[in-house]
Amino acid sequence: MMAAVIAAAAGRVSAQPPPSQPPAGAAGQGQAQNPPATQAATPQLKPADAPGTVCGLPIPEPARLPPAGSGPIVYLVVPCFQKQGGFSVIDPQTYVYYMQLHGSRPSENVWIPYDDKAEQTAIGDFKRLWATNFLDDLSVDVKDYKFSNGVVGKLVVYDMEERQRVKIVDYVGSKKVEMSKIDDELKKRNLQIRLDSFIDQGLVNHVAAVVREMYGEKGYEYATVKPEIKPVSAATKTVNLTFHITEGPKVRI
Repeated sequence: MMAAVIAAAAGRVSAQPPPSQPPAGAAGQGQAQNPPATQAATPQLKPADAPGTVCGLPIPEPARLPPAGSGPIVYLVVPCFQKQGGFSVIDPQTYVYYMQLHGSRPSENVWIPYDDKAEQTAIGDFKRLWATNFLDDLSVDVKDYKFSNGVVGKLVVYDMEERQRVKIVDYVGSKKVEMSKIDDELKKRNLQIRLDSFIDQGLVNHVAAVVREMYGEKGYEYATVKPEIKPVSAATKTVNLTFHITEGPKVRI
């Protein structure tokens, strides 16, 4: 999945298939006519000084080189999820949708300059991705990819870590206040924590305060409610949310 996203992020996102490579027959004919020239030309497509992978994934070799003497170009734009094992819970194409910076398309001989405009677009992408509220952490890193003709390509990596999602909500130790009444009260206050929703620490703290308030109304003014967030799977970013309730003594007047 992520390898396909790198390919998609390298150019504009569309429903069209990726550009095809040069016909194998053309290279074969060149070898038959002039083997030494073909052997000398082939290495030019390989980068002279470039990382072999980005975000743990192989970087594809370009179909052709950018024009010699060009300024820096945006070679690839890559959504990365290495902090969560290289997998995203949300379809990676969802993130690509919010990214307006596009990579060059070597097979079409289209080269995107890496200039002030590109940098401002990357900053805008950062803001758009963060505004989705899907992420817990986000950074943008730019790595050099030097082509054999000396042109510097840029790998723009959006390193993302998604927020945790709720798999189970449980209340442990609740004896004096029925679970159904807790649920009813939370519904009245529009404070429900829905399954598969993102963890919201503010909401979690608010729910704990409401449960303590309900126990206080029953005379258990020293009751404590401690939320515990326990990861279920790092790959799926899911957690179990447990509210540990200690009722304490009942206060009598």
